[in-house]
Amino acid sequence: MAVSQSTMRILLCTSCMTALLTVLLVDTSLDFAIHPQVPSACKKLPQILSLALPSPVAPLPSPRLLSPLGSGHRSFVAAAAACMAVAAALAKRSRVTAHIKARERMEKSDFDPKPPENVWRMVDGGILGDHDVCEMEDAKAVADLACRRVADALSEAIRWRGSASLALPGGSVMAMMGGLVEAVHGGKFAAVDWSKVHIAYVNHKCVALDDDRSNHHKAMQMFGSKLAMNVDQFVVPSGSSDGLAEAVAYQKKLLSLDSAILPKGADGIPQFDVLLLGVGTDGHVGSLYPDRSEVARADSYVLHVEQEGKPASITLSLPVINHAKDVIVVAVGENKAKALKTALTEDAGDAGKSCPAQAVHPKELSTWILDVPAASQLEPPGTDI
Repeated sequence: MAVSQSTMRILLCTSCMTALLTVLLVDTSLDFAIHPQVPSACKKLPQILSLALPSPVAPLPSPRLLSPLGSGHRSFVAAAAACMAVAAALAKRSRVTAHIKARERMEKSDFDPKPPENVWRMVDGGILGDHDVCEMEDAKAVADLACRRVADALSEAIRWRGSASLALPGGSVMAMMGGLVEAVHGGKFAAVDWSKVHIAYVNHKCVALDDDRSNHHKAMQMFGSKLAMNVDQFVVPSGSSDGLAEAVAYQKKLLSLDSAILPKGADGIPQFDVLLLGVGTDGHVGSLYPDRSEVARADSYVLHVEQEGKPASITLSLPVINHAKDVIVVAVGENKAKALKTALTEDAGDAGKSCPAQAVHPKELSTWILDVPAASQLEPPGTDI
């Protein structure tokens, strides 16, 4: 019995979707991405899927997305690829919070005020409106989302270029990174091939590497040793107390890394796949403190910082911080609320000199993850979601 062409199309599409969804059910740690050369109709399908499965964090499609896929043999191929796009969307929606500016969501006529899972609310942040600010229920929820975002970014980088780079600060943010041990097959976050990850430090005290104040020592305790990471996967200072010498040596180490490990921009600035920051009660990030010359320096990628009564430290400069592909800022506690209000809603007009966090404006993604007390002073009218 002859089978019509339209029936064949339906059968092929159904088969593709069934096969891919079966794989997802077997291994939910798999992640998929749609190649840029897939027909444009296929690339639109994740958005079409968002119409059928609405989510408060997913972008909503315009009516034009519902136009026909096409006709003839091209339509036949596109329809098959479309099923793979749909399955990919289902895979991502199960784990990855979509990146979308709060302002864009609120401007939609059918805006849904229900917040994403585990997110208390989202506000449009930054004087330039270029930050996504997620207010979480408590510090544990902040840590979970931060680790999830790191795992997602690392796994995506490995998938696309075979390697991933991560820059970590110290303090409370480092303490939250113990959750990265869940970024493995069978864990609660996206599985990361940790043998392909290289880690550097946003800032580091000039102390011996086995000192309890050493960020490298903390990183190995929190997750490095548990994930069986090798020492050569970390870019570490030498462990001396000479801040200037350590900064010069650390910059040389970063620049000596192969571009396959740590890409460099057209201007030569190292570009991390994901970079985390904390925010101090005074608005400092890394070891860039208010009213100090280091905040404005763009002549070096790594700076040394001297503070009376404390060990010297080294820190990445603002150009490197803002050059990262994905910057995640994490803060908890009511004592951070005033600094966060200043950083996200005010403009001192001094390029961050009085509040360095105010100068964090990455070229690409920027997400601020706060708990309720830390976000308590972020109350712009009409932005609760």
